[in-house]
Amino acid sequence: MKSKSAANQGKWRQVVREQEQSGLSIGEFCREQGYALHQFRYWKDRLRKLGPELDFVPAIPKGAGQPSKDSTGLTLEVGKARIVIRSGFDRELLRQAVRALGGDE
Repeated sequence: MKSKSAANQGKWRQVVREQEQSGLSIGEFCREQGYALHQFRYWKDRLRKLGPELDFVPAIPKGAGQPSKDSTGLTLEVGKARIVIRSGFDRELLRQAVRALGGDE
C-alpha cells in the first residue's frame, strides 16, 4: 500500500503532466480544473526537486538464450520503434523518448 505522501506525489505528477499537455497556462489550467494556484506551484516545484519518476516498462526478451548481434548495448522496442541504449546514455532523454512513443500509457 502506498503512503499518503507517495499517493499525493503520484496524483500531482499526473496533474502537472495534464497541465503541460493541455497547452494552457498554469493559471488557466488551475481555474478550469479547480486547483488552487499556490498549491499547483508548490507541487510542481517539489516534484521538480524530487526528480523524474521512475517508470518501469515490462521487458519481454525475444529469442532468449540466443546471442545478440550487438553486444555493446541493449535494444528496446516500443511499438514499431527500436531504441539502442549504450553505456553512458542520458536517462532523462530515454524517459522522454519512451513517453513520446506511448510507453507510459
